[in-house]
Amino acid sequence: MLAAGAAGAAGVAYLKGGLQANLDASLKNSISATKDAGKTLELNRISETSDAISGEVLFRDSKDRKVTVTLTKITRKITSIEIRVGTFGDENVSRMFLTEIEKEL
Repeated sequence: MLAAGAAGAAGVAYLKGGLQANLDASLKNSISATKDAGKTLELNRISETSDAISGEVLFRDSKDRKVTVTLTKITRKITSIEIRVGTFGDENVSRMFLTEIEKEL
């Protein structure tokens, strides 16, 4: 199921519990925006790993569900992002998180 994405994302797909999109931003800026959006949404950041081609930021929400944000460099200015909430996903929370990330960018 594809839906029109918010500003900054070329398209958004919610597949198998994960929200996938491309961001018009570098990997470094996307990771920074993800951390800032998590803070805005009052998520507890658990861990962060990154290198030159990918990154992952883990959070816990108020329901103690793990929120995993996986980012992969596509080009210098485009980053692929996947947001998964809990084991089976939560589309509404994932979309809200993506919107906050795009605001930070």
